Amino acid sequence: MAESKEENNTDEKGTSNGSSSSETADKIIEKVVPDEHQEQLKNSFRNFLDSIKHYLNIREGVDIPNTIESIKADVEFKGYNIYILVFSIFIASIGLNVNSTAVIIGAMLISPLMGPIVGVGLAVGTIDLKLLRKSLKNLGITVLFSVAASTLYFFISPIHEDSHELLARTTPTILDAFVAIFGGLAGIMASSRKAKNNAVPGVAIATALMPPLCTAGYGIASGNFNYFIGAFYLFLLNSLFITLSTVVVVRFVGFPKVDFINSARERQVKRLIYAFTFVVLLPSGYIFWNVIQESIFLQRANEFVRTHIENDHTSVIKSEPKFDNNGGSIRLFLMGDLLTPQDIQDLEHELAVFGLENTRLIIRQNKDLSGDIKDDISGRLRDEVKSGILEEMFKKNEELLGQKELEIEQLKKRLQSLYGDSIPAHVLSREVAINYPRLKSAYFATVEHNMDSPSDTLPTLFVEWQDKLKKSDKKELSLQLSQWLKVRLNVDTIKVIEYRDS
Repeated sequence: MAESKEENNTDEKGTSNGSSSSETADKIIEKVVPDEHQEQLKNSFRNFLDSIKHYLNIREGVDIPNTIESIKADVEFKGYNIYILVFSIFIASIGLNVNSTAVIIGAMLISPLMGPIVGVGLAVGTIDLKLLRKSLKNLGITVLFSVAASTLYFFISPIHEDSHELLARTTPTILDAFVAIFGGLAGIMASSRKAKNNAVPGVAIATALMPPLCTAGYGIASGNFNYFIGAFYLFLLNSLFITLSTVVVVRFVGFPKVDFINSARERQVKRLIYAFTFVVLLPSGYIFWNVIQESIFLQRANEFVRTHIENDHTSVIKSEPKFDNNGGSIRLFLMGDLLTPQDIQDLEHELAVFGLENTRLIIRQNKDLSGDIKDDISGRLRDEVKSGILEEMFKKNEELLGQKELEIEQLKKRLQSLYGDSIPAHVLSREVAINYPRLKSAYFATVEHNMDSPSDTLPTLFVEWQDKLKKSDKKELSLQLSQWLKVRLNVDTIKVIEYRDS
């Protein structure tokens, strides 16, 4: 009865909303369209609205009883579910440890973590206190086993480096929040259909609930509690927004609320559910706001560095923008021309232009970097900062070396093209005259040619052959002379140009 009553209420709401839209449209049409065309246009507009509602109707194909039963079944964790969870945690931890995205995706496909989180959303949406308690209890169990299993793995793992996949799970971003929201919406919509599809496994991959828990275990195993806090924060963010997305869809689709025989008990349960919802919404809003603020800060900080720091004379080896509620900081490691105290002061004033008024600018330059690397033996620089600096320095040195090699090659070619200058022109002319007696005259020079390239300076011999020679003979002799001169002058290219002394 509760179900049919809820469905009727939902249908009535949809009908009333559709009627009000049509009535508003009808009034507009009556004002701006001639009388003879009004009815036809009204019908066309109604048909258009009906077709849109038909394509966007998410209530069609919903199997509410089976969906509720399925979600309740997935909530409970015991027996084989625990083993699947632990095995998938080990697989995900290995993937994070060796930086393998494919292995992490495989672990997320077999993970049953989504069950209790969707169960919490269903419980809140249907005012089901019993299901809420059960879901929260089992969610706690899954988190406990997941963190314990990942901690155990990273304790015994021989690989202790911070991989990219691990570091990516230590700081939530605005994108993580949106992925959790849209993933949660897609998950509950897909799982509530009569016809099942492959969207649910895709949601498990997209929302990425497992990697943050594994990274939290890595933080405990390595003693780095910043990693633990950041990763657990990301897991909490994903879980909260998946829960809220589930609540929205459950209420919109029209899942029936739990019936209570005792009205006093119903009021009590509703108060508890609403209190829980408020407790969930409060940190969700705070987390979401913080993530947005951090994303804006990072965008502005990176734009500031690109605009005012990076140039031909100064290279940014490493940039570390760090957000906090007091304004944050931008820590820069620079190579190249040293910035004077006045330069740094001017840059600090420019921060306000980018909306970074309370941000501290910390600059480490060439001399500071050398001192940092010396003091690194005593642990002054963190390992990741040092490796990042060395990696960036290596890359930039490689680029610089490549540029220098290109310049050297170009200079070599230029020297080769000018090599003929080392042989006196009069000596060269006499040699040509001896080897080619049919020449009347020859003049040697280095000439800039603009035919093959914008600026191409080449050794050039201007020759005048005897008049009695045929044109073909002159061409052949010019070719022979050109080949001989290349060997004689040790150059790749030389020009032989015939002229007439008229």
